[in-house]
Amino acid sequence: MEGYTKSEEGGNIQKRPCLEEKRPLQLMVTSYSTHAVLGQGSFGKVMLVTCSNKSQPVAMKVISKAEDQRSIAKEVRILRMASGCPFLCHAHAAFQTKLAACIVMEYASGNSLKKFIKRTGKLKMDAITFYTAEIICGLQFLHANGIVHRDIKLGNILLTGEGHIKIADFGLAVEGMFGQKKVGGKAGTVKYMAPEVSCFE
Repeated sequence: MEGYTKSEEGGNIQKRPCLEEKRPLQLMVTSYSTHAVLGQGSFGKVMLVTCSNKSQPVAMKVISKAEDQRSIAKEVRILRMASGCPFLCHAHAAFQTKLAACIVMEYASGNSLKKFIKRTGKLKMDAITFYTAEIICGLQFLHANGIVHRDIKLGNILLTGEGHIKIADFGLAVEGMFGQKKVGGKAGTVKYMAPEVSCFE
């Protein structure tokens, strides 16, 4: 009979289904195949890649080690902590080459909210309400963990294939913001800054 095998005693026993083993992503850049560049900035670039032992695509952020290495380590910490919230981008692996730091993250196939709006035009009110609620949930999770993002903009808000929000890019974020602690300085993208920040000298 299909789905059954003979036991040593001669009876039929049902075969157990074979479960796919979850293997960790590789920690070598040569284990990944690059398919496209998803974004590029002064920090480096983000590429669409697949790992040799996985078929599902992931995003790899490649940052030059000439950048502030403390900032790179901070971003990795925040991405790992973000796994506790469905509305933040999650990291799968992080490693380094001689010249670059590589962060392997989940791939948001819906692209950024900026490109989505550019493609579809003005959002309807129910879509605005939906996206805003998920963004607020993501920010509340960050704030509850003492993190201020400092660069919330349409380009840093990604969409999954199912249409859910993923807040990304924690390069300018600040950790340890609990109690009455404050942070100063001008950070972020000018046209998205609050007036009291953009006027700060």
